[in-house]
Amino acid sequence: MLDPLLIYHARERRDLAAAVRFYLGREHDGAHSAAADVRATAEVLDAMLGRYADLPRGVADLYQHFKDPNAADSSGCFTRVEGEVRFAFGKYRGQPLDAVAREQPGYLRWMLEQDFFDDTKALVRRALMHAPVCLVAG
Repeated sequence: MLDPLLIYHARERRDLAAAVRFYLGREHDGAHSAAADVRATAEVLDAMLGRYADLPRGVADLYQHFKDPNAADSSGCFTRVEGEVRFAFGKYRGQPLDAVAREQPGYLRWMLEQDFFDDTKALVRRALMHAPVCLVAG
């Protein structure tokens, strides 16, 4: 069996330039310039709200409407699976946060030094605080 949606996603671009073309009927001049991308993004959002009358109007309401119900943090780095927080990205994708805290705490300390959202870092800090301390005899 083949889902034609796979072909569609492989052949039809899904980026800001494609959204500008679809929603605004023009090319995205100045693509990848920060100012042009921000302006185009705002124009696309405005066009989307005009096209889809059933969408919530506020940013917080839009966020809640499209938020993954299993997301454990606002950036989607972690997800909840059967009540357990697991990585949703990177080399530890699918692994429990608590297990990584026990076995690879250095990776979590590295995360705390990076540009992750505050709620993501709070989950990481909590996991590190609750991870058992391993003492090496010697």
